[in-house]
Amino acid sequence: MSETELAGGILATKILLTRLRREVKAKPQDLPGKIAELQAYFQKNSFAAKDIALF
Repeated sequence: MSETELAGGILATKILLTRLRREVKAKPQDLPGKIAELQAYFQKNSFAAKDIALF
């Protein structure tokens, strides 16, 4: 993975986590669906596990 791809991956993960946090804060009952969305993101994007370790 190039530096540009890595930076883009990290940014994408940050954006996703920020969005999910805001949405769950506004509608806590949506948490199960947001967890499923996050799991799908990690399954689709191999870089995501490395990204989350940086938080």
